[in-house]
Amino acid sequence: GGFTPVQSCLPVQCGKCPDGGEHHAVSRTKGGRVYEDQCSYKCNKGYTLDAKSTGPATFKTSCLDNGTFSQSPSCVPVVCGGPPNVDNAKMEGKTRSLVYSEVVKYKCLKGYTVTGKAGAIAEFEQKCLATGTFSPPQQ
Repeated sequence: GGFTPVQSCLPVQCGKCPDGGEHHAVSRTKGGRVYEDQCSYKCNKGYTLDAKSTGPATFKTSCLDNGTFSQSPSCVPVVCGGPPNVDNAKMEGKTRSLVYSEVVKYKCLKGYTVTGKAGAIAEFEQKCLATGTFSPPQQ
Protein backbone atom coordinates (compact mmCIF):
# COMPACT_ATOMS: atom_id res chain seq x y z
CA GLY A 1 0.00 0.00 0.00
CA GLY A 2 0.85 3.65 -0.41
CA PHE A 3 1.72 6.02 2.37
CA THR A 4 0.10 9.29 3.27
CA PRO A 5 2.29 12.33 2.58
CA VAL A 6 3.46 14.15 5.69
CA GLN A 7 1.32 17.16 6.57
CA SER A 8 3.18 20.39 7.21
CA CYS A 9 2.47 22.98 9.87
CA LEU A 10 1.80 26.42 8.44
CA PRO A 11 2.05 29.76 10.25
CA VAL A 12 -1.18 31.40 11.37
CA GLN A 13 -2.31 34.13 8.94
CA CYS A 14 -3.16 37.66 10.08
CA GLY A 15 -3.95 39.20 6.70
CA LYS A 16 -2.85 42.63 5.44
CA CYS A 17 -1.35 45.33 7.65
CA PRO A 18 -4.34 47.41 8.73
CA ASP A 19 -4.25 51.17 8.21
CA GLY A 20 -5.28 53.25 11.20
CA GLY A 21 -6.91 56.62 11.65
CA GLU A 22 -3.87 58.84 12.23
CA HIS A 23 -1.18 56.53 10.83
CA HIS A 24 -0.49 54.54 7.71
CA ALA A 25 1.41 51.36 6.90
CA VAL A 26 4.82 51.88 5.33
CA SER A 27 5.79 48.23 4.98
CA ARG A 28 7.27 47.51 1.57
CA THR A 29 5.87 44.01 1.14
CA LYS A 30 2.30 43.72 -0.10
CA GLY A 31 -0.03 40.90 0.76
CA GLY A 32 -0.88 39.13 3.98
CA ARG A 33 1.22 38.70 7.09
CA VAL A 34 1.74 35.46 8.96
CA TYR A 35 2.72 34.67 12.55
CA GLU A 36 5.70 36.76 13.76
CA ASP A 37 5.70 39.00 10.66
CA GLN A 38 5.73 42.73 11.40
CA CYS A 39 3.99 45.77 9.95
CA SER A 40 5.77 49.13 10.00
CA TYR A 41 3.80 52.34 10.48
CA LYS A 42 4.36 56.08 10.34
CA CYS A 43 2.13 58.69 11.94
CA ASN A 44 0.48 61.14 9.55
CA LYS A 45 1.85 64.69 9.21
CA GLY A 46 1.24 66.68 12.36
CA TYR A 47 0.96 63.55 14.52
CA THR A 48 3.52 61.77 16.73
CA LEU A 49 3.39 59.18 19.52
CA ASP A 50 4.01 61.77 22.27
CA ALA A 51 2.36 64.96 20.88
CA LYS A 52 5.79 66.67 20.55
CA SER A 53 6.84 67.88 17.09
CA THR A 54 10.21 66.11 17.48
CA GLY A 55 8.68 62.98 19.04
CA PRO A 56 8.74 59.45 17.65
CA ALA A 57 6.41 58.94 14.69
CA THR A 58 7.10 55.33 13.66
CA PHE A 59 6.21 52.00 15.23
CA LYS A 60 5.71 48.32 14.41
CA THR A 61 3.02 45.75 15.13
CA SER A 62 3.40 41.97 14.97
CA CYS A 63 1.17 39.17 13.72
CA LEU A 64 0.20 37.17 16.82
CA ASP A 65 -0.49 33.45 17.18
CA ASN A 66 -4.25 34.13 17.39
CA GLY A 67 -4.40 35.66 13.89
CA THR A 68 -4.60 39.30 15.03
CA PHE A 69 -2.03 42.08 15.11
CA SER A 70 -0.51 43.38 18.32
CA GLN A 71 -2.03 46.59 19.70
CA SER A 72 -0.65 49.69 18.01
CA PRO A 73 0.12 52.85 19.97
CA SER A 74 -1.89 55.98 19.20
CA CYS A 75 -0.62 58.76 16.99
CA VAL A 76 -1.74 62.00 18.61
CA PRO A 77 -1.76 65.56 17.23
CA VAL A 78 1.28 67.74 17.92
CA VAL A 79 0.56 70.30 20.64
CA CYS A 80 1.33 73.98 20.00
CA GLY A 81 0.22 75.10 23.43
CA GLY A 82 -1.63 78.27 24.26
CA PRO A 83 -1.96 80.75 21.42
CA PRO A 84 0.27 83.83 21.57
CA ASN A 85 -1.16 87.09 22.82
CA VAL A 86 -1.20 89.78 20.16
CA ASP A 87 -0.96 93.46 21.07
CA ASN A 88 -4.19 95.41 20.56
CA ALA A 89 -6.17 92.30 19.62
CA LYS A 90 -8.38 89.86 21.45
CA MET A 91 -8.66 86.13 20.84
CA GLU A 92 -11.98 84.70 19.80
CA GLY A 93 -13.11 81.12 20.31
CA LYS A 94 -10.50 78.64 21.53
CA THR A 95 -7.96 80.16 23.87
CA ARG A 96 -6.87 76.87 25.45
CA SER A 97 -3.92 74.82 24.29
CA LEU A 98 -4.20 74.15 20.56
CA VAL A 99 -3.12 71.06 18.62
CA TYR A 100 -2.07 70.51 15.00
CA SER A 101 -4.38 72.10 12.39
CA GLU A 102 -6.47 74.01 14.94
CA VAL A 103 -6.87 77.74 14.36
CA VAL A 104 -7.13 80.69 16.73
CA LYS A 105 -8.93 83.81 15.53
CA TYR A 106 -8.06 87.34 16.58
CA LYS A 107 -10.00 90.58 16.29
CA CYS A 108 -8.25 93.93 16.52
CA LEU A 109 -9.46 96.20 19.30
CA LYS A 110 -11.54 99.27 18.42
CA GLY A 111 -9.32 101.85 16.74
CA TYR A 112 -6.88 99.23 15.38
CA THR A 113 -6.67 97.37 12.06
CA VAL A 114 -4.23 94.89 10.51
CA THR A 115 -2.63 97.61 8.34
CA GLY A 116 -3.22 100.61 10.57
CA LYS A 117 -5.50 102.19 7.96
CA ALA A 118 -9.08 103.11 8.86
CA GLY A 119 -11.62 100.66 7.45
CA ALA A 120 -8.97 97.99 6.79
CA ILE A 121 -9.29 94.35 7.83
CA ALA A 122 -9.39 93.99 11.61
CA GLU A 123 -9.45 90.18 11.88
CA PHE A 124 -6.80 87.52 11.36
CA GLU A 125 -5.94 83.99 12.44
CA GLN A 126 -3.00 81.79 13.30
CA LYS A 127 -2.82 78.03 12.78
CA CYS A 128 -1.06 75.37 14.85
CA LEU A 129 1.57 73.80 12.55
CA ALA A 130 3.09 70.31 12.47
CA THR A 131 6.27 71.90 13.88
CA GLY A 132 4.46 72.69 17.14
CA THR A 133 4.56 76.43 16.43
CA PHE A 134 1.94 78.90 15.22
CA SER A 135 1.80 80.16 11.65
CA PRO A 136 2.37 83.86 10.95
CA PRO A 137 -0.93 85.80 11.12
CA GLN A 138 -3.18 85.06 8.12
CA GLN A 139 -5.95 87.40 7.00
